[in-house]
Amino acid sequence: MMNNGYVSKCINGDLRVGDDVLHLPVDDYPIMRGRVTEIYPAGSKEATETTDNPGDCIHVDYTVGLRTVERIAEIKVFFSDLYNGPRTIEDIGLDDVIDTQDCLIRISERSDEEKDLIDQCEANAVSTAFAILTELIAPELIAELDAQSGGSYKL
Repeated sequence: MMNNGYVSKCINGDLRVGDDVLHLPVDDYPIMRGRVTEIYPAGSKEATETTDNPGDCIHVDYTVGLRTVERIAEIKVFFSDLYNGPRTIEDIGLDDVIDTQDCLIRISERSDEEKDLIDQCEANAVSTAFAILTELIAPELIAELDAQSGGSYKL
């Protein structure tokens, strides 16, 4: 595991090795939770040898989020449809996926309970991603809704 203290960026801020992330449903991947295992800076030898992505080379282990039978079934169906044939988790190779900065949301600061909900099903993962993105692009709206609810508003 590479951990030289390098800090990359993701949609909602800094990203480091060991951070938990949520992958947006882009680039042939469904919305999934994973953990950053390695980061190679853009232009480094390691990054240019493994990918043609223009930004940092971010390795993510998505098997950490596959903890329920329901979620595993959803992922298998998604990739089986994508590749036009049955796929197992082992076939897919989710333990070392190379990602780009613009498809990852850092969720390390989220509670274990919220991460458990994300891991249960795709709908929960989508709800969490929507909440985080709304907090980023519309903080005034969130503050107003929170004030209207007496401080108890939560996406």
